[in-house]
Amino acid sequence: MPDPATHSLRVDSAVEEFERTWDSLAIEQIPRLVEFVDDGDSEVLIELVRVDIDRRYHGGYEVRLKDYLDRFPQLGRDSQSIRVVCFEDYRCRKRSGLPCTPHRWAEFTEIGQESWYVQLLEGKEPAVSVDRPVSASSTVRPQGQSVSRGWQPS
Repeated sequence: MPDPATHSLRVDSAVEEFERTWDSLAIEQIPRLVEFVDDGDSEVLIELVRVDIDRRYHGGYEVRLKDYLDRFPQLGRDSQSIRVVCFEDYRCRKRSGLPCTPHRWAEFTEIGQESWYVQLLEGKEPAVSVDRPVSASSTVRPQGQSVSRGWQPS
């Protein structure tokens, strides 16, 4: 794995390219961009999926989390990845004014203790911001610290 500064630059570059060229078929680009970073972890994959979820909701496209897990099985191997992707889905749905019922995420046992999900189960409005930036490139963060690694959804 390259040094943290080089790694961070490669992640940012991949995310920026994905954002710049995004369209409804952008999910097809994700494997190539993950390979470009080639770091063996899921950091860039999570970032690209987060951007894709946000752009799909913003564009009025359907988002099915199972599609991401089927296409990128490595997401399902890491409970933190599942928690981040599920929260991103919740955040984007909420921001878009779409229904946010706990049933949507019920199959993802990894989020069972997440505060936003527990609050939904209790019929409460989760007290979380839905307006945070989506991309690694638009988020102020220390050099080498990714949004997915440095930010905890709970």
